[in-house]
Amino acid sequence: VPLSPGANVITYAAQDALGNAASMLRTVTRMIDTTAPVVSNVASTPPSGVAGTDFVISALVVDGESGVASATVTIRSTAGQVLAQLSMTAGVGGLYTAAYGSAGQAPAVYSLDITAVDASPQANSRTVLGAATFEVEPPPSLQVSPMSSDFGLVLTGSSAYRPFIVTNTGGGTLA
Repeated sequence: VPLSPGANVITYAAQDALGNAASMLRTVTRMIDTTAPVVSNVASTPPSGVAGTDFVISALVVDGESGVASATVTIRSTAGQVLAQLSMTAGVGGLYTAAYGSAGQAPAVYSLDITAVDASPQANSRTVLGAATFEVEPPPSLQVSPMSSDFGLVLTGSSAYRPFIVTNTGGGTLA
């Protein structure tokens, strides 16, 4: 019996061979999930790194009615070009994650869009555009001053001190 959304009255009727009849009414309520999943706490770990850094994108995705069927992250350049669309893996407590390797990516800030779809027949979905970002930094570039230094004659058991200054004139962090 097809049911409409909301309350539906179903009548059960029966009659035996002697003509005795009986009926009964029952109200059945068909609930329809019309609420999309909630997406929150979107982050990239680390928030920045040089090209080749593996970024882990995470988001809390919950749906109280029918559950979450899927979550994806779309990675966009500053010009809006889609670089990747990754399925996220469900974890404990609604935490979804995906890993993105940034090898070959130009230095820039990249935007993360999260799309979540619930498990209802209606497949309610929610997309959060620009939910978070990560930054691919330019690589470090070292400048050493002075480029060389003459320590002169250093006898056994003695020492000489000549300072060098190392400056990062590029991006990234020296460790």
